[in-house]
This record gives sequence, C-alpha cells and structure tokens, in this order.
Amino acid sequence: MVSPVNVSDTQGAYRALASALARYSSVRRVMVERAYNREGLLEWALGEWEVGLDCVARS
Repeated sequence: MVSPVNVSDTQGAYRALASALARYSSVRRVMVERAYNREGLLEWALGEWEVGLDCVARS
C-alpha cells in the first residue's frame, strides 16, 4: 500500500491494518515497531478490531 507523502507512517498504518484485518479476520495480535504507539493506534486496533498490537523496539 502506498500513501501520499503528506500522510504520516502512523496514519498510513490505520489504513494498512484495516485492509489486512478485514481480509484476515482470524488475526488477534500484530507486532509493530514502538514508534507506532502514537495517535491512538493501539487503542483503535483493540476497540475496532479486537486485535492487540505488540510494540517492539527497533534493533
């Protein structure tokens, strides 16, 4: 998925996750880089899709 340059990575993650989770409804946990723990993404994924996001540090 490609987003316009004026869309932040986190904002783009909403669209990418929604698309993937709509297609793969059995997913319950997704690993994301810690930087995505902004703009309410974790709460949105849990509330909207009942999917937990595991934030990991980039190595």
